[in-house]
Amino acid sequence: LDASPAERERIVRRAVRSSDRWREMKAAGASEREIEAAFDRAQPMKVFTYRGERDTVMSPRDSILHHKRIMRAAFVAMDPRTGFVKAYVGGPNFRYFKYDMARQGKRQIGSTIKPFVYTFAIDHLGMTPCTPVPNLPVTIETANGTAWSPKEAGKVEQLGELHPLSWGLARSRNNYSAWIMKQAKQPAAVADFIHNMGIRSYIDPVPALCLGTSESNVYELASAFSTFANEGVHNDPIFVTRIEDRQGNQIASFIPQSQDAVSETTAYTMLTMLQGVVTAGTAGRLKWQYGLDGVEVGGKTGTADKRGTKDPATNPQGDIVVSFLSFAPADDPQVIMLLTLDTPRRDTGTYPSGGNMVAPTASAVMGDILSYLGIPPQYTEDTQTTAEGVVPYVVDMSEEEAASKLAEYGFTSYRTVGDGSTVTDQTPAGGAIVPTGAEIILYMGAEKSDALCKVPNVIGLSAADANRKLTDAGLIMKAAGASGSIKIAGEGSLVGQGIGFEIFDTVQMGQTSNRAD
Repeated sequence: LDASPAERERIVRRAVRSSDRWREMKAAGASEREIEAAFDRAQPMKVFTYRGERDTVMSPRDSILHHKRIMRAAFVAMDPRTGFVKAYVGGPNFRYFKYDMARQGKRQIGSTIKPFVYTFAIDHLGMTPCTPVPNLPVTIETANGTAWSPKEAGKVEQLGELHPLSWGLARSRNNYSAWIMKQAKQPAAVADFIHNMGIRSYIDPVPALCLGTSESNVYELASAFSTFANEGVHNDPIFVTRIEDRQGNQIASFIPQSQDAVSETTAYTMLTMLQGVVTAGTAGRLKWQYGLDGVEVGGKTGTADKRGTKDPATNPQGDIVVSFLSFAPADDPQVIMLLTLDTPRRDTGTYPSGGNMVAPTASAVMGDILSYLGIPPQYTEDTQTTAEGVVPYVVDMSEEEAASKLAEYGFTSYRTVGDGSTVTDQTPAGGAIVPTGAEIILYMGAEKSDALCKVPNVIGLSAADANRKLTDAGLIMKAAGASGSIKIAGEGSLVGQGIGFEIFDTVQMGQTSNRAD
């Protein structure tokens, strides 16, 4: 646990006294000394692990320490149009973790509150995504006369240049949220507005609310965000639609409570801005690194401090909660989900933020959900060149069988060399990870050439045009970064080599900073 020894002992002692074992022994008349001794005595037991239950021998006290080290996560997915809850995870295992992190567990919500602040700016202050805002530190005089000026997550420059309002949301800039609060002048009005969007928990009406200093839970946040995806109408989440007896007779039926929160125009505007968080903001890696190319996704990352966890000696940075909210398809959302990780470790080598720590799992879950719903990815000509897949092994197959197998894995372009009846070799080899728009070469009895490929000049071309030119030269392109390199896979000694090149900014294949929240 990332806590001081005194804090660790306090947590364990509280858990010991809250356990069933303590209560049962106390009810049986055991003294506290006898109970404490029993908790320090090793005995056979079952404990939870990430691979399921495991039989072991340890003291009850050590078992509490073991279970306290298990990562706690909460997850809610719902249909924004109906309020129907599709998936709900309150913890890793109910037998060992009966505390519901999705609904009971309230934490500071951090940057996931910012979309609601921006919605207030659009709905009540008459702003648009294109409203120019100076990129400068913001200072607000609070009700008690003190000055409040928020800091940024990580090192960012604030040089006074003008950026559109949408730029601030995509990059989760604290100064842009504070600037909106300064224009609003009345934090209480912003708090009331957010309540109307679906967050029922108390929101302290102070300027700092724009950074998510108030507490809420995953259940409330997923519900509130569904308002954007449901044309401005908020639906309360619902788990049960009807109850029947054993003969199938309906005993009761239920419908979600709904209310108009914002206009359809405002909701659509926010959907567009939240899509920008994924295409050009703190969640940019969701598409290019975590496999959601071809899917229009919107969302918001979040990183929040846990109140009362900072200790100058043992935990100077304090603990955090990281989260990621996403919905898809962005133009007609059919699922919205929020995933939160409580107190992730800071020593993993990954900068602790929602975009870095939660996006990988969120993208995998979203991909499975969309596949289950029968929503296929839609690639443009440029995104087709960057979407990746694993090349299947098709040697010894007929051309028809090989083409079918390639298509099954997302590869629709191939050419044959030779006039044999079966595939004797292939480029790239089976198992290679390449863009799904790449052309696969099938050798039908012919041998691969050992001649070197001549790499054509593709500087200044779009991704699609560069891919065509490289394909004509017998190469496969893999683009990475807004200004980076293209890795080339081809025949002979060019396999795995790279050439430096710069892509125009109009082609979005870029990587955002890994220090944003």
